[in-house]
Amino acid sequence: MEVTFYLLVVAAAVIGVFVGLFMQKKRNDAENQKLNKTAEDIISKAKRESDEIVKESKIEAKETLFKGKQELDKEVREKRNDLKGQEKRIIQKEESLDKKIDAIEKKEESFIQKDEEIARRLKDIDATRDSVNELKQNIIQETEKIANMTSEEAKQMLIAQMVDDAKLDAARTLR
Repeated sequence: MEVTFYLLVVAAAVIGVFVGLFMQKKRNDAENQKLNKTAEDIISKAKRESDEIVKESKIEAKETLFKGKQELDKEVREKRNDLKGQEKRIIQKEESLDKKIDAIEKKEESFIQKDEEIARRLKDIDATRDSVNELKQNIIQETEKIANMTSEEAKQMLIAQMVDDAKLDAARTLR
């Protein structure tokens, strides 16, 4: 009986050890599952947080990009408006210069026409002077033929007559 008792005790001890080991294994497995679940929860939470951070970063980047684009668009509009204003002023200056050039060209054309008119008139005057001189010479020659005296003789005769007329007038005035 003693041996049976010892065998029973040893068998109970072995069963107790196996039950303890089995229980310990179950506890370890449960704890491992719990740790694995906690690790999975931490990893899942970290992934969610990283996804949120990435999402927020993308949103911030998009907002920054949008603001930058708006500022750039505003600058481009301002530059375009400035360029349009400059272009408008340049066009006005060009039109003003074109008008001035047209006015100068008209004046130049007018001066050319006046110059041509003056040249034509001078030519007419020279032609008239030549014909007057020719007529004068013809008249002098005809007069010399008719009077039978030279122009010098005719001058002397006129001077003498004027002196006589002057003396007569002086005598009348004295009386």
